[in-house]
Amino acid sequence: MTIRTKEPYVPDEFPPARLFLDDIEEIIRILREFLETRKMDSRSTVEDLKMSLKFSSAGKECDDLEDLPKIAKSNREFTISLTKGDWPQQTLRFHPWLGTMWLSSGLNTEDTWSAFHKLEAIFKKRPRRWSSMLRSIPWWQVWTLWFAAMWSPPFLAPQLHNLMPHLTVGGITLLLYTIIVTAAIIGLRHTTIVFRHSWAPSPLRQELLQKLPLIIITSALTFLLTLLGFYLKHKYWP
Repeated sequence: MTIRTKEPYVPDEFPPARLFLDDIEEIIRILREFLETRKMDSRSTVEDLKMSLKFSSAGKECDDLEDLPKIAKSNREFTISLTKGDWPQQTLRFHPWLGTMWLSSGLNTEDTWSAFHKLEAIFKKRPRRWSSMLRSIPWWQVWTLWFAAMWSPPFLAPQLHNLMPHLTVGGITLLLYTIIVTAAIIGLRHTTIVFRHSWAPSPLRQELLQKLPLIIITSALTFLLTLLGFYLKHKYWP
């Protein structure tokens, strides 16, 4: 009887992350580097050595990273495929809820492990911590937390009715449910792709900065008018 050492299994999934276009560029560079150093058969033709890159999402395809934002959305599945001739092929499939799957062929075990660690470092550099924490605990604990969170507002409501008006309690209950559902949705999301470079300013942030003075002025006026309304009400309609 011969005893052999079983080769370790290379994972094909990555942790939840928030990636940018420069991260996608780095992923492509890593996969391309391993495919280029992979030895091909001596009978390989020029076509066999040709490298091709393809992005696909929702039935649309492109081969240029700059066109990726035109075909993909952060809440949709999309795929990166890198091929050298007809073989080997490297594929990364990003799904916003199910996770990121890596399909690799043509690399030996050592190269596959090396490529995995380099790719994993990119995901760990920009983690989605809340999603990672939820996915790290057993499913039955997640359901227990969800059950407890959903029943906490009805349990607290009778206690709050003794301290404040019913309308206020209703508002607090609605706010609690909004926070719970939002936290659940954020936690269930896996890897998200922001279709801009990490150093580029966020369009939403720029818009908020432009509107910030107007928001501050409007809020201040609303506050002052509210105070004036309370003052007039108590003075003329006690």
